[in-house]
Amino acid sequence: MRTLRFVASSAFLLLAACVTPAPPLFAPAADQTTPPPPADKAQIVFLSPGNLFSMLGHVYEVKGGQKELLGTVGPKTKMVVSVVPGNHLFMSNSVGFGHFLDANVDAGKRYYVLMRYVHGRGLQLRPIRNEGGDPEFATGNPKFREWLTETQIVTKTAETDGWLEKYKSFADDAQTRGWKEWQEKRPDQRAELTLNREDSVDR
Repeated sequence: MRTLRFVASSAFLLLAACVTPAPPLFAPAADQTTPPPPADKAQIVFLSPGNLFSMLGHVYEVKGGQKELLGTVGPKTKMVVSVVPGNHLFMSNSVGFGHFLDANVDAGKRYYVLMRYVHGRGLQLRPIRNEGGDPEFATGNPKFREWLTETQIVTKTAETDGWLEKYKSFADDAQTRGWKEWQEKRPDQRAELTLNREDSVDR
């Protein structure tokens, strides 16, 4: 817990224009038990199992081109969010690279998304399947249990929104670049980065 607080409080956005240290952008949740999914909402758990030298990742939901910050994760953390059932578009932003994830989710179901480090390009959002697809990103991967047990649930701090709003232009640039790359992807590449209704996990 002490290490997590240190990482959160000493985190930087890694943006050249930043001249003052960032405040803590996330904090461990008081209750570390993952709650059951609400009956009328879908629950998505964003997993960031990287080591203590991993980067921060800011997660947004994008609606009509506008971003809503859901929260920030760091090494050995996870973030639990509830959304209305149906279609969603999520974006991660770390070190200036925007990565997108399509989602179509059901109420009362839990889903997992891995924040996967891509060398030199920040944290990609990879859906975790309960069957099929790349076995690295599946519940059958032996590391999946470790990702669940070795990560702490974190939440936004009071300073998070204001701090990131101050540097909104950097997130906007990341979104523009990431969206251009997303539109250029082949259908099979987009399918890899789509969280489907049948990907719900009962654990």
